[in-house]
Amino acid sequence: DVIAPAPLLHIWRDDSLNEYEEDYDDGTVQPFHEYQLLLNYCFSHPRSSLLLYPYSPVVNYINHDGKEPNAFIRWSDRKHHKSEWLNRTAEDIVDNELHPGLVLEFVAARDIHDGEEIFINYGKGWEEAWTEYENDWEPNAHYKNYIPLSTLNDQIIVLTSEEQKKRPYPDDVFISCYFNFRSEDSYPNPINYEDFETESIFHFTSDFYPCTVLSRGDLNDYIVKLKNEFVILNFPRKAIMFTNTEYSSDQFVPDMFRHEMEIPDEMFPEKWMDL
Repeated sequence: DVIAPAPLLHIWRDDSLNEYEEDYDDGTVQPFHEYQLLLNYCFSHPRSSLLLYPYSPVVNYINHDGKEPNAFIRWSDRKHHKSEWLNRTAEDIVDNELHPGLVLEFVAARDIHDGEEIFINYGKGWEEAWTEYENDWEPNAHYKNYIPLSTLNDQIIVLTSEEQKKRPYPDDVFISCYFNFRSEDSYPNPINYEDFETESIFHFTSDFYPCTVLSRGDLNDYIVKLKNEFVILNFPRKAIMFTNTEYSSDQFVPDMFRHEMEIPDEMFPEKWMDL
């Protein structure tokens, strides 16, 4: 039985590369030429420039088992799958097709019980690459003290600017505050947070401002100063977030595992093998 269909976005492999330079506090500059995290969620073949990203719900939760997978992939035989694309080159598809046209199916290899996790085989090359990565990995010297953003955002309190002089936050983060400045309202300075309905702010990035924490009372009694110079009183902890500086989130940490899930040789069109 088909577990789920998976329409595929076609992507040129080199478009998933990040190229940038990192300036470190010790004065060194390190160029980076690494694949984005996106590669880990794409299907492809080591000899192909074509990456295929499945965007069906839930399928990205299907994990790898190289010994006893309970599911496998196949090309769909339904009308939405354009099988004629299998006879075109990878370059032709990427250059001339603006919309998805390929569909994989995840198919049960046996009866799967309620609550049982679904596994496919990501391929021999993927497994060998993961084993090598796991055995050889060492932390990058510049990231030994790296703190995930989620860890900082889970902290109950946020330090004031004065407290940060003795207990500074990592250089790769800054503090942001959410506040909805409505065009129809005029605002005093300082603003009392409790005087304005702001629950909708958590849905819009335009309401996201770098800020400084001036003082702290209880969890709903911060005083913050936004980059636009407004001071806000009675500011709640839930509206204060840590944010990564450019190119510093965990997906940009160098030397992380990057490898596509492999489509078996017998399924993969020869015309797509251009590397």
